[in-house]
Amino acid sequence: MGRQRIRVLLVMVAVLLAVPAVAVYADDKSLPKVPPEYNDHHMPDGWWTDPEVFKAGEKIYQKGVEVTWVTRKGKTKTKIKKCAKCHGKTGKPKLRGARDFRSAKSVNRMSDSYMFWRVSEGVKKTKMKGWKEALTEEQRWQVIA
Repeated sequence: MGRQRIRVLLVMVAVLLAVPAVAVYADDKSLPKVPPEYNDHHMPDGWWTDPEVFKAGEKIYQKGVEVTWVTRKGKTKTKIKKCAKCHGKTGKPKLRGARDFRSAKSVNRMSDSYMFWRVSEGVKKTKMKGWKEALTEEQRWQVIA
């Protein structure tokens, strides 16, 4: 074989080996680190399998909670806010950028501390606002379960 053919063959092999790696990397974006103040937050014992916890969490997720706030003009407003509005009733996102909760691969990458942090504080530069003012700690764990 000529040198030119060997070079072309080596480039082709390199490209073929790199394509799967790029596909895996693109699918496996690393998650941000959980801030220290949330590292010790974990799902209460037994809640991952408790039907009553699921029921309470589903009610919050689907039907929402009443949130009251004061506008810049000093007026008080109240609105029902619910997870399903953005994340969809079945976990299939309704809004671009909302996480898809139907994907076990995606959801299983997140620790309970990570989920609690995101539900509590929201996600900067997105429409996901923090829920720590609207939901008690118990309610946030129920929704995560």
